[in-house]
Amino acid sequence: MPNKSCRAQTATGRACRAPAMEGGLCFLHANPESAKTLGQLGGQKNRRPPVVDLEIPEKMTLADLSRLNAHAMHLLVSDKLKPHAATALAQLSNAQVRVMQALELEARLKALEAQVAGEQSNARSDSQPGEASEVATDDHEEPTEIVAGDGSELAKEAFNEDDAKPDSEPQH
Repeated sequence: MPNKSCRAQTATGRACRAPAMEGGLCFLHANPESAKTLGQLGGQKNRRPPVVDLEIPEKMTLADLSRLNAHAMHLLVSDKLKPHAATALAQLSNAQVRVMQALELEARLKALEAQVAGEQSNARSDSQPGEASEVATDDHEEPTEIVAGDGSELAKEAFNEDDAKPDSEPQH
């Protein structure tokens, strides 16, 4: 039997081009009640899911992020949050943690830079112009010599020749 088209007309008055079944009509023209049901199912499938109420604070802390994730887990388990939405939330949470860590490191770095700048200005104000003063940079390092004079600084690291030679015998 050759593949024939449906003999019914569409809503616009044109001939239906769907393949015909027995009786000369396509499935939808032969079963008009099915067309309505299938259309409703398709429409329901394309609807947006209900909005989930997740309270997100303006300035989030790690504790806030932990509460948000715990709440999202409960919503996911109770079927109020779709798995793809939970996946997106997890990715955003991971990104937020990285941003928060970077902000914390930036703040700590600025504090350390301010502390070092304050210590350097104190060291400069303690030495007289033309005098050299020694500043220890670490408990395990040799002092650094700072020469103050015409407003410019020249730092020379004190170099101990014994430190440059490898030890022939381990010290106990």
